[in-house]
Amino acid sequence: MNEYFPFKGNKGTAVAVELFSSSQNVPLHTHEFEELVLVARGTCSHKFLGKNTPLMPGDVFLVPSHRPHSYQIPNNLTVYN
Repeated sequence: MNEYFPFKGNKGTAVAVELFSSSQNVPLHTHEFEELVLVARGTCSHKFLGKNTPLMPGDVFLVPSHRPHSYQIPNNLTVYN
């Protein structure tokens, strides 16, 4: 079963911005919202639709709602969601 990550904005808002920094892998998960991701620092591998894609600073991508995805983070990673 995939983990579910809830929306981090305030109730009644349509947009939230989160600065995420971690050196821990992020397990396969889903959410009810589209997630726009900007990689600010570090590198990782993003698993989506059965494919692993290496990511580096400057990469931007969109994860549609209800689509499972995960991150393998070898070192510290900082992203804006």
